[in-house]
Amino acid sequence: MIYFYGVSLIILLFFTLLFRIKDKPIFSIFDQKEHSLLFFYPFAARICALLQKLNPGRKNSKTKRLLKSIYVKENVDGELSLFYIKKTAAVLAILTAVSLLGCIVCFVRSRSTFLTEVERNPYGKGAASYPVEVEYQGRAEEIDLSVGEMKLTEEEILTKMDESIEGITKEILGENENTESITRPIRFISNYQGIQIFWEIEDPKKLNYNGEISVDIVDNEPCLLQLFATLSLGDVQKTYVIPVVLHAPDESEQSKLIREITEMIEQSNSEYEKRVVLPKTVNGEDITFKTRQEHNETVFLILGAVLIAAVLIGLDKGLEETVKKRKAQMTLDFSEIVSKMSLLYEAGLSIYKAWEKIVTEQEKKGEERYAYREMKLVLEKISSGVSEKEAYRQFGKRCGLHSYIKLGNLLEQNLSKGTKGMKQSLQEEVEESLEERKKLARKKGEEASTKLLVPMVLMLLVVIIIIAVPALMSMNL
Repeated sequence: MIYFYGVSLIILLFFTLLFRIKDKPIFSIFDQKEHSLLFFYPFAARICALLQKLNPGRKNSKTKRLLKSIYVKENVDGELSLFYIKKTAAVLAILTAVSLLGCIVCFVRSRSTFLTEVERNPYGKGAASYPVEVEYQGRAEEIDLSVGEMKLTEEEILTKMDESIEGITKEILGENENTESITRPIRFISNYQGIQIFWEIEDPKKLNYNGEISVDIVDNEPCLLQLFATLSLGDVQKTYVIPVVLHAPDESEQSKLIREITEMIEQSNSEYEKRVVLPKTVNGEDITFKTRQEHNETVFLILGAVLIAAVLIGLDKGLEETVKKRKAQMTLDFSEIVSKMSLLYEAGLSIYKAWEKIVTEQEKKGEERYAYREMKLVLEKISSGVSEKEAYRQFGKRCGLHSYIKLGNLLEQNLSKGTKGMKQSLQEEVEESLEERKKLARKKGEEASTKLLVPMVLMLLVVIIIIAVPALMSMNL
């Protein structure tokens, strides 16, 4: 995997630097603070251009419509291209970060710890298993190296047996309460804490090797019976000879290697020592051991895919959120615009002159508002030759809000049917817009109060805890 991540990183950095050197002057107009991924823009722009050539009919009408609303202009091809470049640059940045992180992790893991010795488990814990990577005869193999547990000295074995006899006695009782009153079968165990046990019965006719009591004992007086337990552990043991004939199974190369390593470990190390030195050669060939790591570097590919999807979705959602803010701002500004228009119209100005004066006054304030930018675009269209009637109609359609569509239709009808009733219509629009603004204010107030419920509930819980905890503690005392 390190080669995959390394090649990916090299390719990404090579083309990023190559196109940055070539196309840097084109993107020098952008502010680095506003465009944090400006470093990847040249490469991203080349990718977008290539995709456009491969699929010239590719369009995203929704994104284009959102950008028109945000930038208040008809031709947003430049903004659309920049948006796609920004998305592609985000993908390139994520891929570069994932490749770099993958290289670092793979490199760290590749530098496995060279082992010269391992540890045995304490007696009774069983053999220790070590997953290692073995380099032998020019090839590497992953094996599970098994090292036997520590052995005890003869004195330690005898001490352990003395300490274990009481526990063995309790184990064989089974359902009996004590050794003085055996009324139920005895359970002969063959192993206790790693100690082998061999049993011998004084009189098997009275108590057989299955631990069952003879029927004759029940009717007769209690009988004292001696049981002989032979404990065997390590070299301290009684030997029994059982002749058997075994056929060695076919060994694979790995099994043979494991057996040879295990034999060399047992030959060159004492069974009474905690640390086990691993062999440096096997059959005259050099051999090395390394800790074996689990390979899960693919998680970075999954992480990168998730991040790319999240960023792309986030950028699209960002456009939608901007459009929502635009609509909210335009809704608030409508009552002010229609009020000014009504006043100027009553003062004797034509609709066009009133429209122009409203836009001019807003420009003097130096505050950018979407509704006034839409109004300014109407003036630009009229200046460029579009009829005033058509400009007003397009204004309402572009704004996309019911109140603005209604105002655009009203102004269009004024030019078609004359000025009769225009004053009254504008006054009605003023009253409706004020009512709508009141409703919007009430709605925002309700939303704010709802949001305040969360900290209020948290404060209530804190108060309850402060009161309840001391009370409960005093009750316990």
